[in-house]
Amino acid sequence: MRQFLLVYDRSVGELVSMESYDEDKRSDALHHRSRLEIEYRDRSEVEVVLLSAASLDDLKKTHSRYFESLEAMISDAAASTPESVSQPSNGQPSDRTR
Repeated sequence: MRQFLLVYDRSVGELVSMESYDEDKRSDALHHRSRLEIEYRDRSEVEVVLLSAASLDDLKKTHSRYFESLEAMISDAAASTPESVSQPSNGQPSDRTR
C-alpha cells in the first residue's frame, strides 16, 4: 500500500499539498508528517493526514472530500437536503415530531 501525505485547508475546502510514498518509505512519510504538523500547529483549520491506499484512485474514492472543491461539496450537500419542511397549516409541529 502507498502512503499519501495530505495537507488540507478546511477554511477554503482546498488540498494544499499531497505527496506519496512507497510502502518501504513509511518512516519517511511519518517524519515528514511530524514536520508538517509542527509547521501548521497554529492553524487549526489545516489538517495534516497520512493515509494508506492501494492507489490514488482508491484514495479519491475513500476520502473524496480532500479532492473535491468546497463549491462541489456545498452543491452536493444542497442537492441532498430537502428544500422545505412541511408543517401543518396551524404552524405547529405535528404530533410525530413532538
